[in-house]
Amino acid sequence: MMHRTEWEKELADKLRRSSVVPADVHEGIESLLAGLPHRGRSEKRRSRRPWAIVATAAAAVLVAGGASLFAGSDSFAETVKLKLQSIFAASGNPALMQEGQAGEMGVLLEKSDKSYTLRVHEAMFDGQRLSFSYSVMRPEGFPKELWVRPVFELDPSIKKEYPGIVMTDSGETQGDAKTGIVNYYFSGKAPDELLLKIRVPALAVFDDPGDQKLLPGDWSFQLPVAKQGEPVRELTGLPKADDEDVHFEAERVRTASRSTLWTFLWEYPSSWLPNPMLEEGPRSSIHYEIEAGGTRLTYVPLNTGGSGRLKKQGKVVEGFRYRTDTLVTEQLPKGATEATVTPILRTWIKGDPAGYTEKPLEPFVLRIPVPAGK
Repeated sequence: MMHRTEWEKELADKLRRSSVVPADVHEGIESLLAGLPHRGRSEKRRSRRPWAIVATAAAAVLVAGGASLFAGSDSFAETVKLKLQSIFAASGNPALMQEGQAGEMGVLLEKSDKSYTLRVHEAMFDGQRLSFSYSVMRPEGFPKELWVRPVFELDPSIKKEYPGIVMTDSGETQGDAKTGIVNYYFSGKAPDELLLKIRVPALAVFDDPGDQKLLPGDWSFQLPVAKQGEPVRELTGLPKADDEDVHFEAERVRTASRSTLWTFLWEYPSSWLPNPMLEEGPRSSIHYEIEAGGTRLTYVPLNTGGSGRLKKQGKVVEGFRYRTDTLVTEQLPKGATEATVTPILRTWIKGDPAGYTEKPLEPFVLRIPVPAGK
């Protein structure tokens, strides 16, 4: 019969009282992981599933410390389970939730430096939206209040070949790991296949967004991706709306299996939407509500359009301006035959307790037909 030492009893008590695995257990597991052939500074693909590696390390710790060490406590199992959940599925994003896998989450690649390990877990590319999920870990874990965000830099050759790419990065905490999702939106042309080259020369580490510190290193990687899903399609016969001297139109709608790209054009008198940088008065902006198939879509503004003085046939139209808004939503719902776009005028007024007012611009509501099969 195996007898428990005082250290083992103390550690078991820690695990019963806390949902966080103690640092000495982390160190034991990480030291075992460090000896496995897939670890190191260089980027490597992993054929073994991550749960198998973690299970091997955990089993070794159990043997070393006594099989009864974790009896009566689910803390260790719950912590490992947290690290294996799909980041896509947990994102709340309607497009990515459908790409997330149930159960354990795999590892596409990893890169380690300065005791920090960056892992890429999932990837999705539908021809105009490219997304991947990632985590950052270190042997001793992270305090919950500490933010760790990689500095992702797209290779210049990709930006040159595919201009108009817009990147977003969302980060959060999942167990002892810092996780996030990076999105690249192709507002112009996009390839069917791509070797995604990402430089990661530093990690931003901070507990105060106003005081970010950069940890230099090298977590750069390359990830081959290929377009999946239905073909990317441009919708035709897009509507326009005019009211007095204001013109609004859907200039472009491009659909893919997990995203929809929208570009809207406005032409209007300068007094209708004053430029807050040039004129005094309330600050206003235009937002959108987009519905299709009974579902309100969520959008990300790409800000790839322009604005300025309106020109017709190369000549400035005095007193008029233009602006284009480009945004991306999730895919159109299956069976939807029409998408409705309602522009919303949001105005900030000093002294208003609500901060701003919103007014639907009813004369400019657009109803965009969706071809069968979308």
